[in-house]
Amino acid sequence: MSMVSAIALILVVCFLWFIDLPYYQSVFKIHYYVKKQNLQAAEAVASAILSKPRPGNRSLSLVYRWKASMLLREGKLKEAKDQVSRALELTPSDPRGHLLSAMTEWNSHPEQALRALDKAQAGSTFLDVNIRRGIQFFRALAHISLGQGEEALKILTTLPPKCHTKLQRFLGQAYSLTGQYSKALECFEEAGVGNPRTQMGWFFTKAA
Repeated sequence: MSMVSAIALILVVCFLWFIDLPYYQSVFKIHYYVKKQNLQAAEAVASAILSKPRPGNRSLSLVYRWKASMLLREGKLKEAKDQVSRALELTPSDPRGHLLSAMTEWNSHPEQALRALDKAQAGSTFLDVNIRRGIQFFRALAHISLGQGEEALKILTTLPPKCHTKLQRFLGQAYSLTGQYSKALECFEEAGVGNPRTQMGWFFTKAA
């Protein structure tokens, strides 16, 4: 290794240490373990950091967001909200935190979810493709919860075609809210729900 390369490496290490090296360590470790589907190891990394919190450490915000995501998958909304709040205390402008907040609120408090999504939108960039797509998706779900089918359809029908098979159930709900029952039935059938004609109530059979 040349002298210039050695100096450059030292400068990079010093820079990472200055801007919070533990953040990047936790990012790499957690993402690696999650990609390998070794969630036990990933949680061990998160737990180790959480056991020794350092105020203002951005690595904690990452861990709190990761824990919130795992809790959401388990349906533990109350616990997930607590983790999201902790993350936002450390990084209040992070769009990922506000998106997670909306994910915990879209069904029970859709107005609050929409406000969180506005903050996520403001904090995201054009490079955050997945975040922006998530913002669109959960904005549509919040509109469905508010009974605003037309607003939901404006969003859901603009998402990439490859996503539609996963969104058929929500498209069906949005179509139902706008009185387009035939389209709604088609969506429910494509979504593979147990009994499509019971998704929106007993009246759905007659309306379709």
